[in-house]
This record gives sequence, C-alpha cells and structure tokens, in this order.
Amino acid sequence: MHSLVGYMVIMCMYFSDRHVSHGELSRMKPLNDLFSIAEACLIADTVELFHSKQTRTGESYVPSSVVEDVQTAISTVHVDGTMQSAVLADPARFIRASPQLGSLLDHLTSSGKQMFLCTNR
Repeated sequence: MHSLVGYMVIMCMYFSDRHVSHGELSRMKPLNDLFSIAEACLIADTVELFHSKQTRTGESYVPSSVVEDVQTAISTVHVDGTMQSAVLADPARFIRASPQLGSLLDHLTSSGKQMFLCTNR
C-alpha cells in the first residue's frame, strides 16, 4: 500500500528546479480547451474515487488504467452518438442559455465584424 506524500516532499517537488524529461512530457496532455478541462476533472474525480476506496478497503487499482478507461468511455459516447442523443432528448438539461449572447452578437455585428458558426456536426 502506498503512503501519502508529505507536505515538504510536495513543496520540494513543486518549488525545486525539476526538469520534465521527454518521457514524462510525452505522457502529458495540454488543457487547452473546455473539453480537455472537463476530461481532466472527470479523470481526477474517478482516480479520487478509486483512491478513496483503496484507503477504505485496501483494494488496489492502476491509475493509468483508470485514465485509459475514462478516455475510452468519453470517446465512445461521442462517436457512437450516445451523448448527442442524450442532449437532443433533453437540451435544457445540458445547455444553458447565455443572457448576454444576443447583445454580444449585436455588438459584434454593429461593429462590422463578420462571424461564422463552426461545429463538428
């Protein structure tokens, strides 16, 4: 069983001159859009769930497998249409209206800006 990392170890890791090797870098993924941030949060929550269970029961898990399984699940529900079907069945549950959107679009149009809608469907 793994022990929790102490405060000083964490401080040394974050505030030292630690070099990220090419091997470590190749396993990192940028959080450069809202989809990747949501994915990272889901992965973190799932790992936390397994870690908590491990602490209570001693049951082990493999974090890299959790990441792979979450990413596969996300990909599957988007590719097979499950996510799209759920959203189309109850849009109000998933899509929140933005009260400022209309005035923003009016402002952009009146300022001579051209716009287009880009979607994956």
